[in-house]
Formats: sequence, structure tokens, C-alpha cells
Amino acid sequence: MTALHWAAYGDDAATVQFLLSQPNIKMLPNEERVTPVDVAGYCNNETIVYLIVKWLEKKLYREIARDRQGGDRCNTDENRLAPTIDVTSAADAKIQPSSVVQVTPEP
Repeated sequence: MTALHWAAYGDDAATVQFLLSQPNIKMLPNEERVTPVDVAGYCNNETIVYLIVKWLEKKLYREIARDRQGGDRCNTDENRLAPTIDVTSAADAKIQPSSVVQVTPEP
């Protein structure tokens, strides 16, 4: 488990706040795929859950703001060149970039 897991488990709000203030902190699951917020919730540590959720919310808003400043990633040339798939049967599909897939039925 990470230090954040242990602080969440121990209901240590000061340590959680300190760890979340570090620039390289990551919300990683442990070997059992449990995140620190999962641990805090399981232990009924409501303050810790609140702190982590608020941190995640701020992080999400920062990422959205950064994406908006850098342009819309959904309308890049790279995404427009992605294959379009429109098939009746997946077994009959032939992927052709930037076009509708042509389906040729087997005789």
C-alpha cells in the first residue's frame, strides 16, 4: 500500500492533505486494486473521502482547463483519419481508413 492508503486507513487528515499537495502524487490502486478513497470509505473516514474527492475534482478541472487551452483533441487530423466502421456483420468487415467499411457477403 502507498503512504496515501495508510493515511486514509488511519484517518490522518493532515497527512492526506500533505500528500495530496505534492505535485507528483498519484491515486494508484494497491495490489488488490483498492484506491486510497476506497480504503477511506471502507473505514468510514468521511473527512478523508471528502478530501480525496475534492482533490480529484480539482485535478479533473485542471485537466479540462489545460485541454481547452491546447485545443479540442476530438477534432484533430489524427482522429479524423481514424477508421469508421459501419458493418452488418463484424466477420465481414474490412477496415478502410477514413471511409465507411465495405461489407462483402460470402457466397
